[in-house]
Amino acid sequence: MINVAEFFGLRPDLNCAKKVLYFHENQLEYPKSCNEAEKSKGQSSFNLVYNQIISCFVVDEVYFNSKYNMTTFLEQIDPFMNKIPKSSRPESIKRASIEKKCKVLYIPITAPLYLEPTGTRSENLQLHVVWAHRWEHDKDPEMFMRVILELGCIPNLKF
Repeated sequence: MINVAEFFGLRPDLNCAKKVLYFHENQLEYPKSCNEAEKSKGQSSFNLVYNQIISCFVVDEVYFNSKYNMTTFLEQIDPFMNKIPKSSRPESIKRASIEKKCKVLYIPITAPLYLEPTGTRSENLQLHVVWAHRWEHDKDPEMFMRVILELGCIPNLKF
């Protein structure tokens, strides 16, 4: 995996393109798994966070799926960058240089919660459930499935 800065360094012909990032989570707040197998995957957390910060620095616009993700990311940029020795730290990469590009853009769900069938009797309404998250430990998919199974036991509830 490379960050956006490296990508555009390798493809200077694309530098004039508008660069937009969308984050559905941020690496500074990403919950760590207790599972040792998870820890052995991919890059270190430091590199993942650094790549996300560097990418935000070089793009034109940065969007987050929630105010929480945007706020927690921005609050932790300067403390994270201060972990890098001053002699090696790029001084221009600070919260202020990234924050002005950041906005929240919620995941759009336009379907109504209930879809009215051709017959308009209310007991014929059908519930639609959307899971708009990763299927990982911190999103508690087990609880989601318990709720779905409980809903399945409610008489006349269709989904």
